Amino acid sequence: MKNKAVSMQNIADQLKISISTVSFVLNGKAKEKHISAALTQKVLAYAKSVNYRPNKIAQSLRTGKSNLLVFMVEDISDGYFSKLASAFEGLAYNEGYKVIFCSNENNDDKAMELINFFCHWQADGFIIAS
Repeated sequence: MKNKAVSMQNIADQLKISISTVSFVLNGKAKEKHISAALTQKVLAYAKSVNYRPNKIAQSLRTGKSNLLVFMVEDISDGYFSKLASAFEGLAYNEGYKVIFCSNENNDDKAMELINFFCHWQADGFIIAS
């Protein structure tokens, strides 16, 4: 059975502090919010010990940015498209983005379904090559 991800609320409950304090520390705003160095270290150490990872969906809702790009082609196994995809992924990665690759098999309905799906998941942009 898969373990449920650790949330900021879990950290706050365990350390008996407010979720706001946890959020400020984990988002690098401890000094700005006058949170002591000792408490900051305590939160960071605990977060590391429980392998805390930020919820990317929650972050994208707050920031309006997912750092995801979609690269859609007719057939990703085609040599030309795979070379293009590799080059694009390197450029995107250097700018802080992750890339999702998909093939639409030259099917307009499938292409629209994929575009709608990734828009719903708040992809920041699309590269569509046909």
